[in-house]
Amino acid sequence: NMPSGGTVWAAVLPEALGSVPLWNSPGRSTQRGQTVPLGDLVEVAESVTACGMTFYRLPALEDAWICDVNEKGKKIVGMAVREPHRFIYSCREKDGIDVRDVPTRVKKFRGREKLKHRQRVAISERITFASGDEWLKVEPPKEGWVPTLHGDGTVIMVKMGPLNQGGARGAPSDAHGLGARLPPSPADEDCRLQQRP
Repeated sequence: NMPSGGTVWAAVLPEALGSVPLWNSPGRSTQRGQTVPLGDLVEVAESVTACGMTFYRLPALEDAWICDVNEKGKKIVGMAVREPHRFIYSCREKDGIDVRDVPTRVKKFRGREKLKHRQRVAISERITFASGDEWLKVEPPKEGWVPTLHGDGTVIMVKMGPLNQGGARGAPSDAHGLGARLPPSPADEDCRLQQRP
């Protein structure tokens, strides 16, 4: 049950165990010579499904294609919806929550920052994966991503209320250098995607 109102992105899943190759067309005939790193997110323009594989076209990467499974048929790329989400949340986890560089549970992406128990933070964006896993973009000074649920399904981030007009101004930065700029509110213009620097 993917939410509406956001943009669709391809996410390299932890099961990939590393970077995922890109292709020139929706098939495994010609590799692009580029890869998408583990945990990264890239906006999707269209998809093509054939022979049990789904390929997604990525306009930010010169219209390269990425496949949702590897050569063994294992799922390595999943879908996610990114949407503006301007609210105040409170950390419910007694031991605190690691703020991550990208929205993934892979341990190596743990950032230096950590939310403390009952700490309130401004949120500017939400990502919901097809699996139901949901992540929130924390605004500075503790900038990064946190999950709304613990691995066992326990709620660890609780919505307290909407941000006021003075909170979290400007466009939130992208998960991993892709430069996607979100509008100040869902009512504004659609998300704009810039080329990778």
